[in-house]
Amino acid sequence: AWLQEMGSAVDVVDLVAFSAVINAYAKAADPEGAVRCFHRAVDSGLRPDLGVYVAVIDAHAACGQGAGAAEWLDKGVAAGIEMDMSSYNAVINAFARSGDLGAASAWQTRAVADGQKLDMMSFNSIINAVAQSGDSSAAEAWMLKAEAAGLRPNEVTYTSLMNAAVHRGDRSAVNELFESMRSKGLRPNIVTYTTLVAAEALSGDVGAAEAALEKAAADGVTVDVQSLGVQVHAYAKAGNFEGAKRCLDRALAQGIAPNDVVYTTLMDACAQKGDADGTIAWFTLAREQGLRLTVRSYN
Repeated sequence: AWLQEMGSAVDVVDLVAFSAVINAYAKAADPEGAVRCFHRAVDSGLRPDLGVYVAVIDAHAACGQGAGAAEWLDKGVAAGIEMDMSSYNAVINAFARSGDLGAASAWQTRAVADGQKLDMMSFNSIINAVAQSGDSSAAEAWMLKAEAAGLRPNEVTYTSLMNAAVHRGDRSAVNELFESMRSKGLRPNIVTYTTLVAAEALSGDVGAAEAALEKAAADGVTVDVQSLGVQVHAYAKAGNFEGAKRCLDRALAQGIAPNDVVYTTLMDACAQKGDADGTIAWFTLAREQGLRLTVRSYN
């Protein structure tokens, strides 16, 4: 509703306001809304700039709509806009997210042909896509392609490779990749540490999982609610309710407010142990904190 209100207000303002609304549609993964607002800007006599075109491209990319993202990049070129590498990366990312790696690779080639210089982001979206599918070999092959292009893999690259190793249950590879990135001077972020904790917890090595959390704290990396959910889920899946609860207690001490996913995971862990009282206790606490529990929570 607020997007519609903003959209109706831009009739009397400038391109900056239109750009803000289009960016809001992009963040909401609403390409149709972004396109409508774009046309309203044009109908108002304004000439969209690079930022506006990139926002429309991003809106399509957020939905994995590669063809739509590519179409709007071409429209920008046709309008005389000097598109930058970020716009090409958005198209590459859109195709990668939809699983069309051939098209993603083709757009890398197109970017170079158009005078752009590939950066690590041009490869990370593809590496992440294949890593999430569990294809570690393909992910590593794409990293080698990036290195062959003279690029230096970053923490996002290594975290994606670690995630692929978690999917295939290769704890050793996760740790090797983690140490490799640190040896190269890269600083692990919260996603990296969450991936490491998940690998250790799923293997059943509570000590290693706790050590990973201590490393994160020593590096000044603070848990967020999303990483908390992943960590709690990993402990619960490994049948380690105590570890899951320690993660929660640590997060609470840092001022992190758990969401319904975290509480549902804890309830599941209790239920799997046959601990009906524990399940009810976590359910009650979640309700007291005003969380809207999902249907799964009641099952």
